[in-house]
Amino acid sequence: MKEITIPDKVKKLDLHSFATDIEIINIGKGVEEIIPYGMDNVKELNVHEDNKYYSSENCVLYNKDKTVLIQSLDNVSEEYTLPLSVTEIGEDAFNSSSYKTVNLHDGVKKIHAGAFTYAKCEKEYVRGCTYVGKYFISGKAEKLVVREGTLLVADEAFASANDLKEIYIPESVRYVGENIINYSPELKKITVASPYAEFCDCSLGLSGSKLTLYGYTGSEAQEQAIRHGFDFVSIGEVKPLIKENAYIKLDGRTLFAASGVSADRIHKNASVPVEVLTPEGKAVTGKTGIATGMVINAEVPEIQLMIIVRGDVDCDGKISATDARDVLRASVGLEDFSKNEAVYTAADVEKDGKITASDAREILRAAVGLTDCKSWL
Repeated sequence: MKEITIPDKVKKLDLHSFATDIEIINIGKGVEEIIPYGMDNVKELNVHEDNKYYSSENCVLYNKDKTVLIQSLDNVSEEYTLPLSVTEIGEDAFNSSSYKTVNLHDGVKKIHAGAFTYAKCEKEYVRGCTYVGKYFISGKAEKLVVREGTLLVADEAFASANDLKEIYIPESVRYVGENIINYSPELKKITVASPYAEFCDCSLGLSGSKLTLYGYTGSEAQEQAIRHGFDFVSIGEVKPLIKENAYIKLDGRTLFAASGVSADRIHKNASVPVEVLTPEGKAVTGKTGIATGMVINAEVPEIQLMIIVRGDVDCDGKISATDARDVLRASVGLEDFSKNEAVYTAADVEKDGKITASDAREILRAAVGLTDCKSWL
């Protein structure tokens, strides 16, 4: 076998520059950028364990923390299972791969263009559409209906469908890739039945046609229509992740709550399945009260909300004299809340952007029942 070892002093590596008969590549710890194309005949790839930017395992090239699969070598085995850490599959990563099976998990959020072009893995073909598991890879027809259960539409998925007139994206889809349409002058209608699908800025920017987008008011699909000048027809309104009431208010990605709100109430007010977690990641359930610093996680849409209980600076979910004391200390510089945004915001019950003795007084009044903490929401 012909083998090459890249010295540690090399910073940029263009694999196009190697002879086509190289079969083993050893990448030094100093390489910061790799152009991976040109690895057709490579049978073994090894990245130095001290490299800060890349890693390798079983002849697959990843970024350092294995969240991005950059390139898979061919002729390695018949089956490949994507590590759970990987959320992104790079451009041409499995191009012309001879894997018979590629197993993808549900956590993939991005599949770049050409990732499975000419791949021999067991893909499913439905009405001219190509899938790998729950991922829509490409399609070519006049009307393309992405099947229900699909999680992601890959980059440039409809780029070759020049005669395309209509696209239907089902409720199950979470992510829509870049430039899913390239030049489709006949395209007149796109329906996005998923109220929570996330789009790239340039998902629909190259249609070359005047089209109408059907979707939910308040969704990213509507934002795409506005951004690109498409007509928009509403098929419903996006429900807030958590229904507000006198005890719960939403402001962007923050949920403000009055003291005494339980995890059960959060679950009952949620429009989609959610979980309440402590900062350490432990699930909070039942009648257990929520507290400042906890989070609410939703899988679809993939959103995390920070919980802030106004007045609760010791993060136990209750309003007490201890909270008032800590806020008073912070107001005179004896405590520093500036490094914890949630605690700082919880302390500022008067919502003037400052922590003062007046905030401490209001918290103490609430602790003894003289102030209704719901008024701070």
